[in-house]
Amino acid sequence: MRLGFESGMNKQRQSGRSGRFLGAAVLAAAGLAAPAAFGVPSSEAAANAQHFLADAVRPDSPPWRYAQVPGYEVISECGDDETNDVLRSLVAGREVSEFLLPPGFFNEDTYPSSVILYNARPGEAAGGPVRAVPSRNARTAWRTQFDEEAQPIPESRVNEMDGTSACIELPPADGPVPCIGGKGYPDIPRLLGAIPRFQAAHRVPEFPQWLVAGLVGPGGPLASGWRVRQVVPTHLDLPTALWVDSAETAYVRQHGRPSIGLIPARQFFEDAGPHAAAWNSQAALFVRWGLFSRAYALGSHTRAFWNFVARATGRPVDEAMFRASFGFGYRELDAQLSGMLPDAVSNFVATQVDINLRPAIPALRIATPGEVGRIVGDWERAQGEGLAERFPEVSSKLLDAAGATLETAQAGAGQDAEVSGALGIYEAQAGRTDAALADLEAAVRGQFRRPLVYLALAQLRYRAFEARARGHGGKFDAAQEAAVFEPLQAARKLLPSTAATYRMAARAILRGSDKPTGDELSLMAEGRQLYWRDPVFGGLADRVEAMAEGGRSAGG
Repeated sequence: MRLGFESGMNKQRQSGRSGRFLGAAVLAAAGLAAPAAFGVPSSEAAANAQHFLADAVRPDSPPWRYAQVPGYEVISECGDDETNDVLRSLVAGREVSEFLLPPGFFNEDTYPSSVILYNARPGEAAGGPVRAVPSRNARTAWRTQFDEEAQPIPESRVNEMDGTSACIELPPADGPVPCIGGKGYPDIPRLLGAIPRFQAAHRVPEFPQWLVAGLVGPGGPLASGWRVRQVVPTHLDLPTALWVDSAETAYVRQHGRPSIGLIPARQFFEDAGPHAAAWNSQAALFVRWGLFSRAYALGSHTRAFWNFVARATGRPVDEAMFRASFGFGYRELDAQLSGMLPDAVSNFVATQVDINLRPAIPALRIATPGEVGRIVGDWERAQGEGLAERFPEVSSKLLDAAGATLETAQAGAGQDAEVSGALGIYEAQAGRTDAALADLEAAVRGQFRRPLVYLALAQLRYRAFEARARGHGGKFDAAQEAAVFEPLQAARKLLPSTAATYRMAARAILRGSDKPTGDELSLMAEGRQLYWRDPVFGGLADRVEAMAEGGRSAGG
């Protein structure tokens, strides 16, 4: 990964409010859109899920269209103009992300994120937003000087271990499309900023927590309400920083200092516990300092910042590591951040970017029944699982709909590996083990490249063998261990990689009858490098290594 780089961006500090706000339309894929407050699923989520079932899945729906752009596949029953605006936003937003970040910063996921677009019924307002729960420690709603210009429309997003899916309700086809500044950019929901949040949180080797929070948490530059101030050449404005909350931010603007002080750098980098609002704000401030320090008359730290990120990825941070990257220590960092804070909460940053905001996009085509069934059914399943605890009735409706959608898709699509994989995941979660095994094995034979398919197959085989092993000292024979390992070896080559894959591998090794092999120990070492902060995997890997030294014992 090439992290040492110097951006050619022209960064300026301004305090005016000229220009128009670009909601999430063109920058959505990069996460450059003001995020809604994070929170647990609410009554709005349940209502919006029912709205989707009523509005999108009905006999009079128009034909679904399909298109795929890098990183995303989109199905839409909305008009071509609205759908093409979303596609352009995804492509252009990706360009913004690639311009701001060094090459190779995010993993190139094997399985694309999915986006579902559908119309509200004529005469109805679009339903309320659904918000997922990436972190219960980051619930602070973000306020900036641009907020009052934003016009959000309904959104629903579900994160799983190997991807994220979004379901967006646009106004009726005969109704007005919400635009920002009347320039034809629909305010595509802020949920699309969740995609870089997902990528940052699931990137391997794992990024430091302060980088993930600072980039894509509240107030981070990949989760912020950027606006377009000039189209040719393109200028984007990063809004003012948030310090803790809106009241504390106002205090800093008025008094030139915070009442809730900054966390000393030594403590900040060592903090691995719950991330309070001040810690999240400081993470965003540190990233802003690293990327845009020139805008605050502090010189350029961009190259040193990315070198520091490279050093800090996969290992704890200490002052010697920081000094080796920046040439100074924590005391100077504390002083620079403290001096920058009043400026950061008062003035936005202007950035010139060399990207095309109206990029070429593929032509829409009629979606196949298999594509519609797989994408819609998979979202219904994931959303149903997400609502199960607080809204069991709505969850039950969604899960029933998911089963019917996926089974209908399979009946119409025939031997479609992708449909079989989506149905197999649903069946595994529903406890229909035999059907799940058959469909997941069909998906693997068809080379469906989705990590969760391979992990689910390994888990089902493990459970089946575990039940049989109770009469044999709890041990798997060589063939059973190999049957579990086969899909896991495939899963570890797909992105995003997951810690669950390595945990499952460790459990299979612990159940085996023979001493761990060199290849198995190498797999544990690989897992430690990728998931060094995962205590569950770390404990399992310790047991595997101990058994390699001292022989086998029961367990898994």
